[in-house]
Amino acid sequence: MRRTGIITILGLLFILACSRGHKEDLPNFVWIISEDNSTHYMELFDPHGIGTPNIEKMADEGILFTRAFSNAPVCSVARSTLISSCYGPRTGAQFHRRSKLVPLPEGVEMFPAYLKRAGYYTTNNSKEDYNYIKDEGVWDESSRTAHWTRREPGQPFFHKESHPVSHESRLHFKAELMETYRPVTNPDSVHLFPNHPDTDLFRFTSAYY
Repeated sequence: MRRTGIITILGLLFILACSRGHKEDLPNFVWIISEDNSTHYMELFDPHGIGTPNIEKMADEGILFTRAFSNAPVCSVARSTLISSCYGPRTGAQFHRRSKLVPLPEGVEMFPAYLKRAGYYTTNNSKEDYNYIKDEGVWDESSRTAHWTRREPGQPFFHKESHPVSHESRLHFKAELMETYRPVTNPDSVHLFPNHPDTDLFRFTSAYY
């Protein structure tokens, strides 16, 4: 499972989306996603994990959620869970690289749509790749150049930004890399979980991460 940690603010956003206050009274949000991080691999949650100074600083200065999960073992399912706040198997969104996208259940929308209707300028830079059919009205902008600066004066904004450095695809490497590259972390020093094989490949992969 993927721990959503400090970036999980969906409940708060839904409450704010229902607010009847003036636009200028509503807070702005920048939602930063570091993909495919498990609590078991981050020192923030596990002493055997790696240090993530920027994420740890955000947690120290903000709110750290310790019981929030996306309940997904792979990236697209995790994203689908976060954008809908629905457990993947309940909506048919649990299949990575599915043969077809699934519609959201009646009465359920991707949560930025609620914010947009509440007056927010919603932007996404830029990854989507959900297992759902995306309806119109989710984003005002969704591209590599999407930014909140193009909103109306005084309009509150919600901005989502994804960073792929920790995405699982970064661990797809050729066998020769094990001979030519020395990870910063010593493969002999990594902590392997009981269900993981103690092999050179597994140690190198963990150190490379």
